[in-house]
Parts: sequence; structure tokens; C-alpha cells
Amino acid sequence: MKNLKKFLAVFVLGASTIIGCDSEPPVDETPGPDGAALVQQIKDNREDKTQVFDVDLGSTTGVSIEGEEGSLFTFYYGNISDLDGNLVGGVIQVELIEIYEKSDMVLLNRSTMGLLPDGDHAALKTGGQFHLSASKDGEPLVISGVVKMMLPVSNTGGEDLGMTLFLDPYDDDDCDGVSIVCPGDVWEEVEIDSIAGGQGGGLNLEGAGGVIYYSAFITNFGWTNVDRFYNDPAPKTTLKAKAPAGYDQTNCAVYLSFDGEENSLATLDVFLSGEDVFTEHYGQIPIGINVHLICVSIVAGDYNYSITPATINAGSTIVLNALTPTTEASLVAAINSLP
Repeated sequence: MKNLKKFLAVFVLGASTIIGCDSEPPVDETPGPDGAALVQQIKDNREDKTQVFDVDLGSTTGVSIEGEEGSLFTFYYGNISDLDGNLVGGVIQVELIEIYEKSDMVLLNRSTMGLLPDGDHAALKTGGQFHLSASKDGEPLVISGVVKMMLPVSNTGGEDLGMTLFLDPYDDDDCDGVSIVCPGDVWEEVEIDSIAGGQGGGLNLEGAGGVIYYSAFITNFGWTNVDRFYNDPAPKTTLKAKAPAGYDQTNCAVYLSFDGEENSLATLDVFLSGEDVFTEHYGQIPIGINVHLICVSIVAGDYNYSITPATINAGSTIVLNALTPTTEASLVAAINSLP
């Protein structure tokens, strides 16, 4: 009898232990948004988009290259130097990234936000953006004179006489990725002097082979954008967008597409942690216009995204749709089909 009582006591204790373990809440192993993976994907997209050319600077008349999307660049002997200021001749390696479509602006994280004279940020309408660099034997080179650029106006809907040149003043890798408070997400307008072929800060329109181009001479490698500020006479407001739970500036990017403007993509470049909302925070969004907000992240190695249509009202906060998995091809198609 004593042994039976002892056995029952042990049995009850073991059973209660098992029941107690079963009552513990299960661990949620659902993968969440991965900011590091998104940053790496952006870098991979830029690498995949990079075109490489061998350019022989031995010609005194200039040597031209043509990108896959029709951009032309002409290099001249005596206009390229090493970092010590020594002129470079012979064959150099040139790398080029062209961006004309809105989907590329998203996948490569190169939105069109410009720096106003007062320091505010406002949306730009682009005539094309590119990144140009050169090296010789693995050593970076600089432009000591000029390089001629020509961007087809047909790539962005035809000529626009209001366009001028904008540069990325933070042309480095420190801000590449999804940190939307980064100053590197904005373009700065530059004057084009008479040596660079511009008139009053604008670009030349030049025809060649039946194609019309935006034409100018550039004096720096790096990111360059042909743009003008997106103009709308309507009163302006500050836009806020609330992403689904778990999404913030560390793991996703939120862009603003203006209906009817296929060549403009703003970014909501500030996250207000106290309100859990993204915002552009300068109050430059026209009231009454129709827009689509694009939210992009990486979850479990796959793109996740949402596209939320909205009409801008004064002081409104737009709740973004839930993100769903997609392929890169489907994401590109969805972005490029926006009105």
C-alpha cells in the first residue's frame, strides 16, 4: 500500500508538470520584416543594373558609350585624371546605372526628392537619373574636365523645358538602404555654367540620329538627375502614413506615387516613433490630388509589398494596406501599371 501511494504521488506530480508545460503559450516563429535583407537586396539590384564599358581615351575626338536604355556619354582625352591629378590615357573601365522607370526608383531606392532653397524637401519630376563612375587598374578616376551626357527625352514622356541638373550631395554608401531619415535621399539643384553648355541653369535639347536628348556637360562622377520640381498650385499639407504593425523605418521603405505623373516618386523620409507613422514632414503634398503609397519590405527572403490608393486631405493619416508576398517581376509590373 505504501508503494502504491508513492507511485500515485509521483504520477500526479509528473502529470501536473506535463499539463503545466502544455499550458505555456506557444512561441511565435512567424518570420517578420528583415531590414538587413532589404538593404542587401537594394545593393544587389544596383549591382545587377550596373553596365560596364571599356573606353579608350586615346582618341582626341572623344569616345562615346550608349547605355541599354539609350543614354549617351562622351569621354575626351585630357579630361580624366587619377586622384592625384595626373591625366589618364589608354583604356579605362566605366560603370553606368540608368534609371528611368518608377519600378527601378523603388528597387534601387532612388526616389525623386529635391532640396528647396529653404532646406525643405519636395518632389521632383525626372527626365532620367544615372550613376557614372570610372577606374583604371582598379583605382578610381575623376573628371578633371567634362564628360558629355545625353538622355533621350522619349524615355520620360517627351521634352520638358523646365528641366535642369540635380546631384546627390551625399554620393556615398553611408546612407544606402532604407534609413528614411538619411540626408542622402535628397537631390540638390546645381547651376550649369557656360562651359557646361547650359543656358540660365537649364539643359540643352539636342537632336542626333532622329532622337531628341537632354544634353549637358557634367564635371563630376556619381549620381546625377535631370529634374524639375513637381509643381501644383493647390494648398499643401503634411502627409502621414501608418504601416501595419511591426513595420517601421528599420525594415521597410514607403514611397509616394502621384497619379498622372509616371516620372515622379516621393519618399516618406521620416518615421515618428511616438505615433508609429511615416511622414514627409515638410508639408509639401498638394491637397486634393490622387496618389498611391507603395510599401516594400523583405520577409523570409521574399519581397512583400502593399499599394494603397488615396486622395490627399488636409492633415490626414493614411492607413497602409497589409503587405503580401510577391515576386520581383510582379512587383515591377504592379508599380509600372500605376496611373
